[in-house]
Amino acid sequence: MKLWSLLYPSIAGWVLIVKALVISLAYYLMTVNGISRTALTAMEKSICSFIWSGQRGQMAWERVILPISKGGIGAPSVKLRYKTIKVGWLKRWWQPEPDRPKWAWVANDLMFQCARQQPKFKRTTLSKWIGQSWQIKNWSELLLTSLKEMVKAVQKYNASISGMRASTNQRLELPTFFHPYAKNKHVQNNSKVMSCLQLNHDAKTVRDLVRIATTVQGDPDECPLKNPNGKNCSEKAMELLGRIERKWNLTLETPLGHDLWHTPDRIKRYREADLMTRVILYNPDQGPNTAC
Repeated sequence: MKLWSLLYPSIAGWVLIVKALVISLAYYLMTVNGISRTALTAMEKSICSFIWSGQRGQMAWERVILPISKGGIGAPSVKLRYKTIKVGWLKRWWQPEPDRPKWAWVANDLMFQCARQQPKFKRTTLSKWIGQSWQIKNWSELLLTSLKEMVKAVQKYNASISGMRASTNQRLELPTFFHPYAKNKHVQNNSKVMSCLQLNHDAKTVRDLVRIATTVQGDPDECPLKNPNGKNCSEKAMELLGRIERKWNLTLETPLGHDLWHTPDRIKRYREADLMTRVILYNPDQGPNTAC
């Protein structure tokens, strides 16, 4: 940057030089190797000094990084860029099959080893951490620095699986245990019937609960657990399904009625409209009988 400072460009020129030469290289290195907070702060101070030619800035840095339309000069913020990098890693981590990277499975196993879960569940019954409600010790020595930063980003922004209306397949693929949208605070996870669901029926997702509820109920001999004084596996599976919130419950209509629903007249107009010439508003109740 010292060589470029000898040309004495305008402020817009300083910003362009930083974006073209400094940020592009730093973005690549931060993506591959990560960066510490100390290095981020030092880098932003160097960029600020470069833009203002080593003198005191005429504007606060929080305003300098704003776009010109909002009163700033459009200077790049290394800290904000690094936050977007971490969000990008989160998207890769949560990517579904078949595009999910292999390192994401290693990250899942490390997350499981750092989980605060009582009592312990069978490893095969737990899948993605983001799709379940068990907590992570982000200070654990088992986690790499990059994984710790991803976990902190998730906790900071309260990232979770959500949606206006979940498809049937999405609801079926959510986990049996530590379901993020189930009221399981008072469930006895260490009971015999819960152990039977894990060990004998290999219950891992809601789809497995549906299978157990229908198969075991129709043929009691399918379940090796004989528990005359308590619930059998079929009844327990139905209980766990009933604890799931309405939006994610297979037995209930979703979503609830609200002001976001389109009227029948609007749905009819949109169904007959030309998509190339008219803007179609999103309908949160995209059921089988709606066209938009």
